[in-house]
Amino acid sequence: MTIYDKCIPVEYEKNGEKKTSWKKIGVVFIGDDGKMWGRDECIPLNWDGKYNLFPQSQKEQTEQTEGMPF
Repeated sequence: MTIYDKCIPVEYEKNGEKKTSWKKIGVVFIGDDGKMWGRDECIPLNWDGKYNLFPQSQKEQTEQTEGMPF
């Protein structure tokens, strides 16, 4: 199984330069059979519905799946 963080971009300005940080809003799981499912932790206000998926590290994946029935 592979786990991805579901993140939205948050743009801000620092020292006159535009930058982007990423706010985690949930996780997406992709099973060995290719099926996907997810869990949202929040739904941002004024959100356009777009998000990016970033793979979790092995340590994060282990912590995320502890106690899961699969």
